[in-house]
Amino acid sequence: MATAGMLLKLNSQMNREFYASNLYLHLSNWCSEQSLNGTATFLRAQAQSNV
Repeated sequence: MATAGMLLKLNSQMNREFYASNLYLHLSNWCSEQSLNGTATFLRAQAQSNV
């Protein structure tokens, strides 16, 4: 069974992963607007791997 400390650390890690995923998506959208399609595709793939 998970202890309270383990749950806090797991929750903290999940928050970091979701933050990173959202950051990659934001950067991907910006790259798309700048016609940097290869970079945008790469960043979308990175975002998917974090979730």
